Amino acid sequence: MKGIDAVVNEVVRRLTLLTGSRKVLVASEGGKLMEEVRSRMRKSYPEDCVFTGCFNGEADNGKAGDPVFHSLTDMPEAGERMRELVAFHDSFLISGLSISQIAALAVLRVETRIQALIYEIMRQGKEAFIFSEDLRLTAAGKKFREDVARRVLPLEKWGIVFPQLEDIPYSLADKQVISLEDIKKAESKVIAAGEHTVVTTGAGKYMEDHGILLIRKG
Repeated sequence: MKGIDAVVNEVVRRLTLLTGSRKVLVASEGGKLMEEVRSRMRKSYPEDCVFTGCFNGEADNGKAGDPVFHSLTDMPEAGERMRELVAFHDSFLISGLSISQIAALAVLRVETRIQALIYEIMRQGKEAFIFSEDLRLTAAGKKFREDVARRVLPLEKWGIVFPQLEDIPYSLADKQVISLEDIKKAESKVIAAGEHTVVTTGAGKYMEDHGILLIRKG
């Protein structure tokens, strides 16, 4: 799994590809991971990025003096203000959700304000980077990692990115058969395959030996 520096550097790299003023909304329900992300952002974010902090009633809880944020706002309820907040910003960094909250969004179930924010981001076709303590899977077993990935990766089709899942999956879903050569060329720790794609014995052994995760998309 990528270290936090590599994760945030990748986020910053993607943000530099955006046009305009690069207005970024940083939303969180709290948690240690968000603190690490913000700490790194102070050191490396581009000067022309404008970061707005959006927290569940935490605007006066030590964040007002944080120089990484150009402004702060409370998390609005779903509605016109939420729509305007998303429309105003170009990209989004979101932290503090559990796996169950993320998985609920995959079936468009919304129960909290931060889920409503992500739903609106997807509805408007914008890109968001989601971080979660639950996605720290370095010590997790292969089957658990696969199950987590299956639950959250469907959101990628709506522009949601999970930098902690090592790499954005390299897609071989258009192939009927995945060979050892295909896996080596991909140079990725996560491979996306079709539901009925055949993986050769050599490719399967190579993936097992090198800790490469196969995600099948129906």
